[in-house]
Amino acid sequence: MKRLVIGLTAFAVVFSLASPAGAGPNPDPTSGVTSKYVKWIKFIPNEIGTLTGARIVGHYIYMTSWRSFSIYDVSKPLDPKLVSQTFWGQLGDDPFEFESEDMPTNGKVLIMSETAPNDALHVIDVSDPAHPTQVANEISLPSDTYQWANHTMSCLYDCTWLWGSRGAIVDLHDPAHPKLIQRLWSQGLPGMSGHDVVEVKPGFVLTATEPMMYLDTRDPVHPKLLALGHAKDNRFIHSVLWPQAGNDKFVLVSGETNFRPTCTSSKANGPNANGAFMTWSASGWQKTHTFHMIDQVRVQQGDMVDGNPPVHVLGCSTHWFDNNPTFHNGGVVAEGTYENGTRFWGITPDGHIKAMGYFQPYWGSTSAAYWRTNRVVYSIDYARGFDVLEYTGPLTVK
Repeated sequence: MKRLVIGLTAFAVVFSLASPAGAGPNPDPTSGVTSKYVKWIKFIPNEIGTLTGARIVGHYIYMTSWRSFSIYDVSKPLDPKLVSQTFWGQLGDDPFEFESEDMPTNGKVLIMSETAPNDALHVIDVSDPAHPTQVANEISLPSDTYQWANHTMSCLYDCTWLWGSRGAIVDLHDPAHPKLIQRLWSQGLPGMSGHDVVEVKPGFVLTATEPMMYLDTRDPVHPKLLALGHAKDNRFIHSVLWPQAGNDKFVLVSGETNFRPTCTSSKANGPNANGAFMTWSASGWQKTHTFHMIDQVRVQQGDMVDGNPPVHVLGCSTHWFDNNPTFHNGGVVAEGTYENGTRFWGITPDGHIKAMGYFQPYWGSTSAAYWRTNRVVYSIDYARGFDVLEYTGPLTVK
């Protein structure tokens, strides 16, 4: 999400559903509609309201919301156990903090990038998951040219460096004493409207900008441009992944459009179309220094019985996604798509996208999805919180 959502409702509407072919409502009123290949396992009630993003490190998942952050032991993937939940107010901070989406952590330190009500960078020691402690809280002053917090903040080099979506560069070699470097990583580069950066492998970063950029960041303060991916219609790029540490032939991309109650046609193009999930070719990028789009798919409205909502609140959009651990030049992706819930996309060997399944919650607005194993997915939802899903379908797609 690229801006603060005022007055997010609980979406507490339970729909009376008929059973479509290959799908059906679950008997548990806290669940939703699941398609073929998708099984709803359980709803975990601790995180109801504003849960935004997460990251899995080892056998823990680290989650953040506008009110708290939580750590769960996921050594039993189908049965996560809460280890600790820390409310921002417990740390002496504002009780409401917006918004750390792409949860930056290495399992030792965790970063909360707060852009409202303050512009602040919080560094949390999570080396003891049961007893997290805040070790740094850096707040920008109105006169500051550079700001500590960005909408998303990403770890580079095992969280010894941070890069922010607005261009912030933070030296975090000493987590208790972060240093804001007075330089924008985006300075002199063509990428605009930055939303996120992803460390593809140590020293190399892919940016969710327009155009997308692949950067050599072995010197984190002076990146070098290696390749570009230009949609040529000024669409907003939300998040990017390049599987196999940049060795896959596909770059995976999502786009975001907020606050549209109705969807455009699935064939619509341009910046006014609702955000698409996309595949881009990375074949031959070393020679051409470019990526090009292969295929795209957009979520749609429906009547609920077809797995699509009749109206949207946060917008017809694709959001945070994760490729299956077995992804290799194609495979399966799980994605949070706001009121369209968790969607499973199949990527064919030629890069085309097929719908493989979905979990459409009775009430909710799904922010993200993360694979715990090649079958277990954690669904992260602004309204619902935390659901555990199981994908039973094929992992390779033709």
